[in-house]
Amino acid sequence: MLFCGERKGESDLLSVLIFMVGVNLRFVEASYRGVVMFFGSRGQLGPSN
Repeated sequence: MLFCGERKGESDLLSVLIFMVGVNLRFVEASYRGVVMFFGSRGQLGPSN
């Protein structure tokens, strides 16, 4: 690790925060794709954008 001493808690918290944000972004993207595919297969979305 780059940090040592009293900075270790900060870096650990930052890495955990970054990890949680990345997981949330991936989950949001996956659920969005699922919703788009679901409505697209039913033919309700169409070429809206």
